[in-house]
Amino acid sequence: CVCIGDVSDKGVPASLFMAVTKTLIRANASDDASTASIVTRINDALAEDNESCMFVTLFLAICDLHTGVVRYTNAGHNPPFVKRASGEIESLNAIHGPVAGAVEGLTYKQSELLLKKDDLLFLYTDGVSEAMNAKDELFEEKHIGGKLKNLSGNEPEQSIQTVLAAVDEH
Repeated sequence: CVCIGDVSDKGVPASLFMAVTKTLIRANASDDASTASIVTRINDALAEDNESCMFVTLFLAICDLHTGVVRYTNAGHNPPFVKRASGEIESLNAIHGPVAGAVEGLTYKQSELLLKKDDLLFLYTDGVSEAMNAKDELFEEKHIGGKLKNLSGNEPEQSIQTVLAAVDEH
């Protein structure tokens, strides 16, 4: 199970909200193989008595390491990339529901993909895609995909360092 998220707001309340979210993910993912079900339960728990109207974006995935099948749910988060061993880049654009914690009673959906040997799943937050240069231009998702496509391999550390260097240069 892998998850990435981004909480609304800043400061101590936001940190506590994310800590609760992490706890809910761990508790729900330990006995459920459906990312849709997990995110649905997390959403309901976060939305209950949420007077501060905080929310989180989430991308939650569960990978079967034997088959390579990845089930995933995207609750308003940035679309991850898959770089295939062949060099092909795919953006996982499916959004399975809105941000988590804002509205109770939502039912999230999920998608599946097959990761093969040497494929790379690249997750990031809006801190990357919304990095702004001196001309007030955003870095944007298309630049992430372009940097990944130009890599000679699919080594995770090299991928991260390449994208971070591109953001710094931007």
